[in-house]
Amino acid sequence: MKSFFKKLNTKFVVVFISLIIIGAIAGEDETITIEFDYDIYIENNIVYIEGETNLVDGSLLNYEVLNLDNIEDEIFNGYITVEDSSFYKEIDVSNYNEGRIEVWLSLHPHLQPKSIQEKYGEWGENLEGDPIEFKETPWTDKRDGFNEIDIIHILEK
Repeated sequence: MKSFFKKLNTKFVVVFISLIIIGAIAGEDETITIEFDYDIYIENNIVYIEGETNLVDGSLLNYEVLNLDNIEDEIFNGYITVEDSSFYKEIDVSNYNEGRIEVWLSLHPHLQPKSIQEKYGEWGENLEGDPIEFKETPWTDKRDGFNEIDIIHILEK
């Protein structure tokens, strides 16, 4: 009888340790290496932002367009949604005065929909690759910083 309980106890320990290992592996977040090819240009008073990426469809890229040489010109900003592994936006700047136009394009993981944050990590901790950079965050006590895409491009009008 003692031998039976010893065998049962041994099997229980093996199953318990196996479950812990499987749970740890399943609970690990997978690192995603981001690929991000983009082109930002101006043609006939239209600013084009376009590119291809392996970001998850539904990811939101933030953009901002402003005239550096005339702060009274309108500032355009919003989101471009990644669809079918690509993104595209046209911004009409025909009302802009001549000057340097700054185009800012970024991905902020903590502003993504929850389903995408689950893949990237709330603060982008699962992201890596050439376009990903660590940005310190003096505005939050939750983290020292987060991983993001942050592109600034200057055009001439």
